[in-house]
Amino acid sequence: MADREPATTPGSEPTDQGPAPDYDPNRTGWVPPQAMPPRKPSPFRSARTRARLLVGLLAANVVLAIISAVISAWGKVVFRDFEAGAAGIPDLDRWDAAFGLESTVGLATFVAAGFAWLAWSSRTVDNEDGLGIGPSKVTPALAIAWWFLPIANLIMPYLVHREIYQRYHQGLVVGTGIVTLWWLVYIGCNLFGFFVAWIWLPAITFPELQSGLTLFAIAGLANALSGMIAITMVRRIQARADVLAVSGPSMPLPIPGVAPSA
Repeated sequence: MADREPATTPGSEPTDQGPAPDYDPNRTGWVPPQAMPPRKPSPFRSARTRARLLVGLLAANVVLAIISAVISAWGKVVFRDFEAGAAGIPDLDRWDAAFGLESTVGLATFVAAGFAWLAWSSRTVDNEDGLGIGPSKVTPALAIAWWFLPIANLIMPYLVHREIYQRYHQGLVVGTGIVTLWWLVYIGCNLFGFFVAWIWLPAITFPELQSGLTLFAIAGLANALSGMIAITMVRRIQARADVLAVSGPSMPLPIPGVAPSA
């Protein structure tokens, strides 16, 4: 009898497509997909202009915070004089107009500084590959996104900026205390601001308003301190970026997830 061809069933026809990409050739079972490859390195683009804009806006915030403290102290005097009969409604109106104007300008400047900060920090992360100090575990998009994720935004922006500071100061005996100080003061100012609003909004009597203005003055000075620390940190990172753009890194940092070569 002639040899008979082996019977086939639909779907069992031989193919030349090779094994499935995630199939273990040793037939020990299916293996998990390989890790995603690192993101494509980006060319270096200086963040100097963004840093200058950010520092300028932060400086404006510092000045406005000090002005806010002065206006709050002025308000305490006006309320005291009004209770004593030494000031009238026009005095209260002048103070109220100044307080409202400073609050509006201060809010606008704070928002502008926030956008400038996101633009500078994302570019700074993106430049790590081009400067030979990357890649970072954080992408430029994540450097922005962490600020807007509840709970995570209490710690992740700090970790991102600490890594930025470490990478840009590689090879130098420099700690990250400035980053920790900046974050603690920044978080403290925000929490204190919520407390001040909680005290101020329901205030009706003059003693309550004066107590609220005392807290406003303290908050203004604390915000000024926070802004000055932030300016120092940004300037240090950008100064190192300018140096690295000319000279290159002094020694490589380990790549996350990759064992150092012997």
